Amino acid sequence: MRNAKILEIDKRKAIPLPQRILRAKHTEQRKNPYAPVIDQAILLLFAAAMAWYYYGGGALRLVSFSLLAALLAELLSALILKGIYKTEKLPLHLADSLFSGAITALLLPADFSLPPALLFVFLSVLAVRVLYPVFTKKPTLIGADGVSAALLALSLLTIFFPNKIFTFPTPDALSGALSPETGLSALEILSTGSQNAALRLGTVNLWIGNVAGPMGSTCLLLLLTALVYRLLRRPSGCIFPAAYLLVVVLSSLLLPRGGFSAGESLLLELSGGTALFLAIFVFGDPRLLPDNLILRAAFGILAGVAVLLSRRLPLLEDGACFIALGINLLSELLSRSALFKKPKKGAPGRRQWKQKQTDEEFLDDYAGEGKE
Repeated sequence: MRNAKILEIDKRKAIPLPQRILRAKHTEQRKNPYAPVIDQAILLLFAAAMAWYYYGGGALRLVSFSLLAALLAELLSALILKGIYKTEKLPLHLADSLFSGAITALLLPADFSLPPALLFVFLSVLAVRVLYPVFTKKPTLIGADGVSAALLALSLLTIFFPNKIFTFPTPDALSGALSPETGLSALEILSTGSQNAALRLGTVNLWIGNVAGPMGSTCLLLLLTALVYRLLRRPSGCIFPAAYLLVVVLSSLLLPRGGFSAGESLLLELSGGTALFLAIFVFGDPRLLPDNLILRAAFGILAGVAVLLSRRLPLLEDGACFIALGINLLSELLSRSALFKKPKKGAPGRRQWKQKQTDEEFLDDYAGEGKE
């Protein structure tokens, strides 16, 4: 027993210190598969509470019915795939589907029509759960499939309802109800260069989310608090959002838009649209991106550049959902490719790039390398 403990200590000493630090929480989450689920639930609960504070019962109604639509789609997919559906993973699958419904609802205007929103949530969850494994002959990934369904629903709603999805009601925290007036979003103020609208809005309102936009993603203070929570729970989960933030900060400092100062441009870029919400709430999930930290940072930089370029094009006010969907699919394709497969014992390189490598395999690889 003592020799086994010494061997375990020797294995861990062989792992570089940065890897030990960044994988500490990861080991805990591997032992408890519900840890990422709890993190997501806590973060989304605060976002839903903020949406309710500014938009009242209309926001809660949209979120609640979206959750119900996603739940029904998950149960239907379990019946369709009864022969290959793993019932022991049903709680995790249900949680993923509920997250897809919540994320979709929180990134819509608070007054968005219920029927199309619920229809696309239902169809997207069903498509990801049923069509993907049927055509690819591979199971969907816990965590990644719920995100794929949400991004697919948002992308389809943007395609079919481009005017409605970018028309936002004015938040009214005092009445706690939907305002009949249409407000200017932060991105619209930035793209039009409306200095008067920015002065009327004020910096404080941008920080606390009292600005028109997707009902769950306008509170900059909440989003940055969520980033700090991710940092405390698992540092490597912040690599993607930190890389995205770096690109946005540099762009705003070097190339501010709309005649605004660098600070004003930065605040409007961060508090407008859905990109920062997706970077923190979605791609901060440790189950979505490969474990390689350099690759996570590369994805974050790619997302930042793509989002900023799309916002400068006159096609859409915000195309972050399409960019996030592409990154999610690219990540899954790369994680299934030969580049990410675990090499044989003694083979050089690439062992840390595999997404689903267990901690025991990780330790054994380093121990084997030390023996060589």
